[in-house]
Amino acid sequence: AAVPQADPRTRGKLIVPTGEVPSLTNPPSGCHFHPRCPHVIDRCRDEVPKSESIESNRQVSCYRAAELQLQGID
Repeated sequence: AAVPQADPRTRGKLIVPTGEVPSLTNPPSGCHFHPRCPHVIDRCRDEVPKSESIESNRQVSCYRAAELQLQGID
């Protein structure tokens, strides 16, 4: 959903994460997005995921990216 769409007719619904925005000066351990992620697992709280390619021009830093069918990801 974060990928920009030039044609306004093809734009999807904006997905706004719930939860508290983490502190920039004192970020949480592990994945910095885990407090707001609906797909969080214990590993996310402990380890920072490394960036990896999911397509030739897309990168992701998520332990569950391969198993999730996320809206906006082809």
